[in-house]
Amino acid sequence: MPLINEEEATAVFLSEFIHNEKTLISSQQKLVHYTNADAASSILKNKEVWLRNVTTMNDFKEIQHGFECLQNAYLKAVEMGLNNILDTICTGLSAKVYEMIQRGLEQELQKDTYILCLSEHISPEEDNIGRLSMWRAYGSSNSVAFVINTNNFFTDQADNLGIFATKINYYSKEDFESYFNKVIKRIEDSQKILEQFPSHLLERNILIWFMFLCISTKHPGFKEEKEWRVIYCPNILVSKVIEEARVSINCTPQKIYKLPLNGENPGEFTYYRPSASALINRLIIGPTAFPLVLEETFLALLNEAGVPNAEEKLITSDIPMRK
Repeated sequence: MPLINEEEATAVFLSEFIHNEKTLISSQQKLVHYTNADAASSILKNKEVWLRNVTTMNDFKEIQHGFECLQNAYLKAVEMGLNNILDTICTGLSAKVYEMIQRGLEQELQKDTYILCLSEHISPEEDNIGRLSMWRAYGSSNSVAFVINTNNFFTDQADNLGIFATKINYYSKEDFESYFNKVIKRIEDSQKILEQFPSHLLERNILIWFMFLCISTKHPGFKEEKEWRVIYCPNILVSKVIEEARVSINCTPQKIYKLPLNGENPGEFTYYRPSASALINRLIIGPTAFPLVLEETFLALLNEAGVPNAEEKLITSDIPMRK
């Protein structure tokens, strides 16, 4: 029996997602996290960033659009012979996939998916001002944006973090269906490869594919956000460094996961941790009535966090945002 290469099966289902992440790293595309000044201060003081449950995001129906697109495309694919393709690869696989779709996938993802929202940073246009629509959408009247060096975040060393990164696709149901059918064709063409794998491994890859599809699909109306998401699903992959915590945010007690950013001295820890000092490319203070106060505060916080050349990396946006 030939040796099983799990990466081959993963590539069949997740080729586009793998390509996007590799392109992000190779292009040195910077990402940016827009937040409020309180949260930004906490990130720097504690050298950690919080991953929150998807149902607590700005749009609590974030996953619903992706799941509805998946359900629609799946049912149409079944009509076109998807079950025969799956059962030819592995007897009974179609029944397992049906169970995933019909019995609680959406609820399970809502219950156990934690994310950090980022956006593609457009350089040099946004280097000194940020993006007006993002200032308006995130961070209230005192907003801050962390522009990050992605090559210090998504590295080969970071596998132990247990996180996934995905670019958001702004799909209508028709766009999603077209993409879904493309992958189904790839599955059919890869039958000889996939039939070597045990059923539990095929089911796991399909589950992860469905997870990515639901979490990475948003309505086309959000396209200007150019969003990426860092995803943590402890029921799928447990991190060796991310820690669970219970906190209250805006008077709502909730479970979050803390991703440490204190990896300045790798020898201190058994497993890789990102470093706040290496991650931060610049910090942009958004439109505010208190620019001098925030400048003084965040310069001190950047220095305390060990960010080199902090004064050069601290920018105050001069966008005259109307209230």
